[in-house]
Amino acid sequence: MTGSRPPERSFAAAAETAEYRPLSGLAVSALIVGAFSPLAFFSPFLWFIPALASILGVWAELSIRRQDPPRLGLTAARIGAALGLFLLSAAPARWFTHRALVDAEARRFGQTWLELVRSGDLLRAHQLSMAAPLRQPLDDRLPERYAVGQPARRDLEAFLGRAETQALIALGKRGDGRIRFFDTERIYRDNTSDVVVQSYAVTYHDEQGKEKTFFIVMGMTRLPIAEARASDWYVSYVRSDVAPSALEDRKSVWEEARRQARRNHDGEGPQPPPDAG
Repeated sequence: MTGSRPPERSFAAAAETAEYRPLSGLAVSALIVGAFSPLAFFSPFLWFIPALASILGVWAELSIRRQDPPRLGLTAARIGAALGLFLLSAAPARWFTHRALVDAEARRFGQTWLELVRSGDLLRAHQLSMAAPLRQPLDDRLPERYAVGQPARRDLEAFLGRAETQALIALGKRGDGRIRFFDTERIYRDNTSDVVVQSYAVTYHDEQGKEKTFFIVMGMTRLPIAEARASDWYVSYVRSDVAPSALEDRKSVWEEARRQARRNHDGEGPQPPPDAG
């Protein structure tokens, strides 16, 4: 009989309908966000991207498993979650490691620069307060470049006129003064350069033999040199008229000590900045 057997085309259509499963939108989202997760290497503010990829991936997999029949996209969800989890750990690890290395380099450079000033190697110290492209070669002819009338001479005189420079020179002539690292106040990026702000404690003995300490806050810049595939440090600023961040709770004592030091030493020769209190 003609109507007893359904057409073969009807069976094929029914099978195709039974096998069709929609694609999970969450899984697709997890995969897309996971693909953008390497952006987390560029800034801590972008660490939310791999975190979001991880959440979407796990959420998508749980959602797919609960559905009957399950939607397509389980592999995409797992890839997105894996990318997110990996980069969520790799990006912070790289960031903290880089900061630790930069901090250690800055400490060595800062200590070396302060010792150059204290020991009287002022030409090299002055050159190291300039970026590498502006710096003169640190060779035997360096004193010639500071001859009277040269632009470098005027810059050197301004450098020697700073209170911090005069204080360190005075302590060096007396054979006194101990310089030690105190604190790292900030590490941040300025375009392609790393900038580190650190404070150093300078301990010396006054005329009565009493031990005193003043602080120098230094900003140091690590400038990448693409041609040499290396980096170079220079001192971007030096201050002794501000308290280190770690001593902000003693700011009023610090400022009063500065005012008292100005009253006591007004009209006298170069003196170390006031101690911390």
